[in-house]
Amino acid sequence: MLFCEATAWPILRTSSIHSNIMTRPLVARAAFALASLAFAVVAHAAPNSGLTPKQARKLRAEQDKIHAVQRKAASHGGATPREQRKLQKMRAKESRDAAKFRQRNQQ
Repeated sequence: MLFCEATAWPILRTSSIHSNIMTRPLVARAAFALASLAFAVVAHAAPNSGLTPKQARKLRAEQDKIHAVQRKAASHGGATPREQRKLQKMRAKESRDAAKFRQRNQQ
């Protein structure tokens, strides 16, 4: 959720007209959707990343799990400390797996 707030702030700051339609939660949701889309685009770029289709599917599944936890956290106003720890562990695992897959494919 912190990422969404950081992404939403420039949008709110540059808005010259304060509108009831463009509220902070709406902008935060739009930023979250945009970030999710960016992650999905990166995940689907597997042919250029040197990953096998099986490895790309595994990483995509891990990303989907992360997004599910993020959506759950966003639904009740933000991640609890427990959810933050869970997200941190999930992201670290995904990062390790991606590095491991890249290293295997370079050999």
